[in-house]
Amino acid sequence: MNIIKESEKSAIEVYKVVLSGRRFPKGYWQKPEARKNAIEITKYLSEEVLELSVNDVKKKLTYQVFRDNGLGGMLSRIYNNSSYEAIDTAYPEQIQAK
Repeated sequence: MNIIKESEKSAIEVYKVVLSGRRFPKGYWQKPEARKNAIEITKYLSEEVLELSVNDVKKKLTYQVFRDNGLGGMLSRIYNNSSYEAIDTAYPEQIQAK
């Protein structure tokens, strides 16, 4: 049997399940690795799902885009509902405030 336990799945594997219509597992954003997972998922959303260039991330990765892609809970629990904080954390050197 090839059953992968939830705890053994990578953040991206869990997020792919969310994108298919499911929810994140209960307590997912309270785990010790939640911030690291949020960074990985933010990059995956922008680069793979939305196919944004680094230059477009700040302009097009809005609060609503996060919510529309199942990440409203992540923004709420990890980033105090700030899409800018999520972007800045995922891309600290590339995205500069102007």
